[in-house]
Amino acid sequence: LQNEADEGNDDDMSQAFDRAAEVLDAAITDAFSDAPSGSGAGRAPTRDRIDPAGIDWTACGDPDEPGGEDAQLLGTVWIGSTPFHALALQVEDQDGGIQTALQRDEDLGMAMNALGDQSPYETVEIDGRPYVLLLSPHAR
Repeated sequence: LQNEADEGNDDDMSQAFDRAAEVLDAAITDAFSDAPSGSGAGRAPTRDRIDPAGIDWTACGDPDEPGGEDAQLLGTVWIGSTPFHALALQVEDQDGGIQTALQRDEDLGMAMNALGDQSPYETVEIDGRPYVLLLSPHAR
């Protein structure tokens, strides 16, 4: 492409730059063509993944409630240089497509309202149990 620009006039240079933009756009599209949808408007999606098995979880559920202590797990996740609380709520699917947390179901409801989203949420499996993860930044 550089040779095309070096050998021609202004029209040829403009065409070379247009061609370079097309090549770059095609490369970006190819690189991210298998990325999940909804990965960020106008930005190239990231392929970074957080493995729930790699988080140091602390069981903090009520041992006398359904699911016991492991119904709620608390850990820390770092995104860039910012630490986030990771709260894992064990969930179960009810009839009619409704998803409820075994404990602290009101927290799941508040997240749904704050996000303007509808359950059932995507879950992650931790020790064979389905959890919904809620992340919130640590206080300063």
